[in-house]
Amino acid sequence: VSHLLDDVGFRVAGMDWSEPMLERARQKAKSRGRDISFRMGDAENTMEPDDHYDVVVNRHLVWTLVDPAAAFREWLRVLKPGGRVLIVDGDFVNATRLERFFSSLNVWGQRVGLLRPDAPSQPREMLETHRSILARVHFSQGARAEAVVGLLRAAGFADITVDTDLGEIHRMQAKNWNLFKGLARRSQHRFAIRASKPVA
Repeated sequence: VSHLLDDVGFRVAGMDWSEPMLERARQKAKSRGRDISFRMGDAENTMEPDDHYDVVVNRHLVWTLVDPAAAFREWLRVLKPGGRVLIVDGDFVNATRLERFFSSLNVWGQRVGLLRPDAPSQPREMLETHRSILARVHFSQGARAEAVVGLLRAAGFADITVDTDLGEIHRMQAKNWNLFKGLARRSQHRFAIRASKPVA
């Protein structure tokens, strides 16, 4: 996402609280000749100045937050009046019937050798760690667009729009997957939400 924003002319600052992820991002930017700064920070307490940024963008972050309401208040604070937030996220906890159906076809196709195998799944310890973390986040029961909108509105954001038609993104991603995995992804509740900091 930082590279796409750099492509269209934004001066980009990336933030994460994982040093390995930051180092990976820095190396990727360096190898591509990008002038993007990456620094350690917490989405719920960025320690950035008031009224400083034009846009806050994140992808698949909100559903992992312990206190998204605090994060949204923080993002409102660091945005300039009229600045915007773009959230790309989804419900990665509750599988739809269609998603379960296509996922089972994917597993069956791999088992009988009709489909290329997916990357190996995580070891059992990693799955237990994931479950433990999931139990502590705000959206442990799944992030729905309407719940995110409610928290954004309560934080003070206005002009909120929700887009659940992410078909073009899914089609691009599906080029790297087999048919059933791509269809399972398209069946998830995913969304993009744009909201603005009021001017006055």
